[in-house]
Amino acid sequence: MKLTSCEHDEFLRACADPRITDDERRLLCYCAGMYDCNEPVSKAKYLRACTILAHAHDQPGERSPNTGSQSVANSDVDPAHQARRARVLACMEYAAGYIRGLRRAFHGETFCKLEDHARWMQLGDDFGAGYRDGFASTKPREIL
Repeated sequence: MKLTSCEHDEFLRACADPRITDDERRLLCYCAGMYDCNEPVSKAKYLRACTILAHAHDQPGERSPNTGSQSVANSDVDPAHQARRARVLACMEYAAGYIRGLRRAFHGETFCKLEDHARWMQLGDDFGAGYRDGFASTKPREIL
């Protein structure tokens, strides 16, 4: 199955969730990477990634019992944890955009459609900043 750009972005955002396991994070990153390479993902992996994504939207600090992960304490009330989580998410979004921008700069129009390129160039978030820096082949900025 081919991922959409929205699914790609959601999978990358879910990777920053501290409640997911390393195996779940690897699967989400794998699926996002396959999108970047314009390759399909097997239906089984896609469905598993969508399940992880659905559970990432559960109540803070809770996981559904069918994921095999243990529940964790509600860490959303800890401001220090929230600040660390925000910095990690920003770093991951910037890095994903930067890598995508580098690929676009190297492969040109064979990497993504002109409409997608224009959309990424106009993004005002960390994805867009990373994409523009990667496309310009400049040194990545420091986030953390």
